[in-house]
Amino acid sequence: MFARRGPRLPLHPDDLKMVSWVCIHFFSEGETAALLDALGRTELHIVEMDTTAVFDERAFFDLFSSAFDLAASFGMNWNAVIEVLSDLDKPGAKGYLLIVRSADTFWRRLPQVSARLLSSVLAAAEEKASTGIPFHVIFVW
Repeated sequence: MFARRGPRLPLHPDDLKMVSWVCIHFFSEGETAALLDALGRTELHIVEMDTTAVFDERAFFDLFSSAFDLAASFGMNWNAVIEVLSDLDKPGAKGYLLIVRSADTFWRRLPQVSARLLSSVLAAAEEKASTGIPFHVIFVW
């Protein structure tokens, strides 16, 4: 199912262009940088969130809202997160990639928020898969 991986890449860039239930990935900074270099100009819409300064659920919602450039009317709750991720519709995008940086600290600091994000990503990936659009997330450790 997945393309052959190169010696430096944990995942082949073409893998991110496929709908797959293997849509959650855990990579180091170096692996993520190599993957992004290999992707180059892509038709994937990439959103990055650095969770270094996230110490509570409210700060996560603020970061999420900022990363996705959401209006002030964003609901600041988990149903709204799922809705935003499921309804992504960037013109020209043939798939979506969310990169969550400092994920190791984020998971240790806020395990319940991290788990809710993971559940939200899976719900969105399922929704996107039903339309044939890939959705992946990389948690950068």
